[in-house]
Amino acid sequence: MRLWAFDNLRLASIVVVVLFHAMVAYNARVTWWYVTVNDGVIRYAAFLSMIDLFLMAAMFFVSGFFAAKTFITRPVGSAYLSARIKRLLVPGYLQLVLICPLLFVFGTQFEFSIEGIARAYWNVWLAIASLGFGPVEAGSFGFAHHLWFVEVLFLVTVFFAFTWRLWRGLLLAEADSFMIVVSKLVFMLGMAWVLTLVAVLLGFTAHSWQSFTGLLQAQPVRVGCYFVAFAVGIYFYSLQQSMSIGRIALACAIAMVILFIGSKGFGMALYYIGMDNWALKSLTASSRVVKCFGYLFLSVLFFWRFLNIDFRWLRPLHGLNYGIYLMHMVYVVLLQKLFLRVELPVAMEVVLITLGAFTLSAISTYVKQRVLPIQWLNNNKPNHA
Repeated sequence: MRLWAFDNLRLASIVVVVLFHAMVAYNARVTWWYVTVNDGVIRYAAFLSMIDLFLMAAMFFVSGFFAAKTFITRPVGSAYLSARIKRLLVPGYLQLVLICPLLFVFGTQFEFSIEGIARAYWNVWLAIASLGFGPVEAGSFGFAHHLWFVEVLFLVTVFFAFTWRLWRGLLLAEADSFMIVVSKLVFMLGMAWVLTLVAVLLGFTAHSWQSFTGLLQAQPVRVGCYFVAFAVGIYFYSLQQSMSIGRIALACAIAMVILFIGSKGFGMALYYIGMDNWALKSLTASSRVVKCFGYLFLSVLFFWRFLNIDFRWLRPLHGLNYGIYLMHMVYVVLLQKLFLRVELPVAMEVVLITLGAFTLSAISTYVKQRVLPIQWLNNNKPNHA
């Protein structure tokens, strides 16, 4: 039986991504956005912090869930790699070249004129030609904040596809008992904690970006959680066929408790032997992983239990979700710029920007699919990573 919960979770995650980007312009602590209100007020800080912690992990989880069937049932080779490039990278980089320069026109970097548009495109293309694009700093001409997800998702998907034989025993749950499920979840969460701890010990912070060969951008502190979230998604695909949601929820709860006690205990032990700096970094990594996967499991199980429903009126949107993600940023920035000229309550502006950007992105993606009916370019399969 098809689990519509995960289609609904992915679509909800994209809506919240749009909401997140609609909110950031109204927070005085955010200095890297295209449009700023500049009224010195810090808004939505707690909500933005919570969303930022686990939202993208949820998207990697759902991507892993939908990729699992391919890994399990089909051989992976050059054809699979070619398909991933076509479905993930090509649309993303076309977006970068053709659409993202408008972010600087709608923002504050260039004026809205023929000359300003030409300068924006020229500077972004020069940055791309020098392999300098990506979310490195707010002032860089190639700054395309949301496209890091496309690159990292491609790397994660290809990594698990071509190393599937190594992970098959861990991520398949053909006859796993309850305690084996708990043990596997603890192992995977432990991997996330170790990878995050290594990144923290190397000096990376939660908001620091790292460029690889100038092309690939990632936040090292978070990448470990994204890899593991993708793996957990694969495991849940296998697990849901043999275990009830109640037992899976209990297994997740036990695994989280073990992770919390183990990681916090390790940090306290470092304090006890006088390694205060290492202890602080260990507790920082522990807190990040515990919160990330705690929120992730809660959202997944909530959708699975209460929103595993085929909303027929949402079916068309399930085929547009990737295009909506790629397109939404331009519309968010444009609407934020327009609302600077209108005095409305901030909460109302955020809601209107979110709804407007999501709707315009959905319409643009739908029109693109009609005008360019190329299946791999539009990536319009509902259940696809």
